Amino acid sequence: MRIFLPLCMLASGMVLADEHRGIPATPAKQWQQECGACHIAYPPYMLPPASWLKLMRDLDKHFDTDASLSAQETRVVTDYLLKNAANSKYFDSAPLRITETNRFRQEHDKIELAAIKHPLVKSLANCQACHPGAEQENFDEHQLRIPH
Repeated sequence: MRIFLPLCMLASGMVLADEHRGIPATPAKQWQQECGACHIAYPPYMLPPASWLKLMRDLDKHFDTDASLSAQETRVVTDYLLKNAANSKYFDSAPLRITETNRFRQEHDKIELAAIKHPLVKSLANCQACHPGAEQENFDEHQLRIPH
């Protein structure tokens, strides 16, 4: 116990020091910062490792956008995504889009096309349009708000 407390204090001090120098404190924070700069940082558990590897290998052509990162940033984000990815056994393939997964399709199959085309939604990839807690990884159906 005596060793544990100083180590925790030291670790938290390093995290604070890193944040003040502008260095992301954790891989999760770097993932949130880098991926969330253009869209919500989709939770890693929504795709299997093979999907994340494909996505991270082609960041210069990320859905027709150059989302390139430095080699170190790519490594940190990729490691985080792989460690927290969905179990591959639940996937028949390695889709590049979350909207292409069987789970997503099952959960969204009753949504009318008019709702998807609504100006506030525009795409099924715009999770936060209907899931107000999407950025906090909250996709609770009880909080669902589909614009009409």
